[in-house]
Amino acid sequence: MASEAVLSSSAAALLLSLSLLFFAMAPHAHLHPPWSPASGACPVDALKLGVCANVLDGLIHAKVGKTPEEPCCSLIDGLVDLEAAGCLCTAIKANVLGIHLNLPINLSLLLNYCGKQSPTAHWQSRLSSTAAAMSFSVTRTNRSLVAPCRVTPTGSLGLSAIDRVPGLRHMVRSLHVFRHGREPARVIREALSKALVKYYPFAGRFVDDPEGGGEVRVACTGEGAWFVEAKAGCSLEDVKYLDLPLMIPEDALLPEPCPGLNPLDLPLMLQVADE
Repeated sequence: MASEAVLSSSAAALLLSLSLLFFAMAPHAHLHPPWSPASGACPVDALKLGVCANVLDGLIHAKVGKTPEEPCCSLIDGLVDLEAAGCLCTAIKANVLGIHLNLPINLSLLLNYCGKQSPTAHWQSRLSSTAAAMSFSVTRTNRSLVAPCRVTPTGSLGLSAIDRVPGLRHMVRSLHVFRHGREPARVIREALSKALVKYYPFAGRFVDDPEGGGEVRVACTGEGAWFVEAKAGCSLEDVKYLDLPLMIPEDALLPEPCPGLNPLDLPLMLQVADE
């Protein structure tokens, strides 16, 4: 299930930091590193954080498909200094670029990353970002379904053995940044309508397999993808190019669900936010 948002600006395009993605792709065998580095091998703050590495690992993987924010952050606040706790909590809440999946995180790299942050500057930055975010807003101006511009095949398509498992139905959030152009919402809407002719399953709906078993198929109905237009009351520079932690609520950059439809039934939803 894909849910995308586009924020356009005259500034050079710069997407989310890849640091947490690197942690996610680290081998699972490194989740329990032997924490006895030689003197000078790690920053001082990272050494202090080493006492809770194994506990953090258990909390991160405690709930499948859900980020365990509060229990983890409460524990961190009680074990380490406030500045380092802020860094770790931000990383854990993001849970790998905000995808909200239970993916392995290399804690030794994460602790080193957090330890390398300037404690005072990092915490002051978080406080100022929170205050500044209160003044930023995104206003949705138009909502509609975008259908293929030509007639497309009908029928239903099966999914792979993994994709059709009921327990794996979830939304995948994705933010994309592009240079500003003329009437970006109109241009993307028209391009989407043309693209859906070739990729017509994205204009359909996920449905339960009529043969039972709780499995899912794609009904190629041509009803269209959900498309939302919005205006952002800030520039990419104002929100630090969407660097983590986000200075504007992520939900404001993502499309609201289509009224009367289960968002898990739509293969694609988009929101275009123009400054």
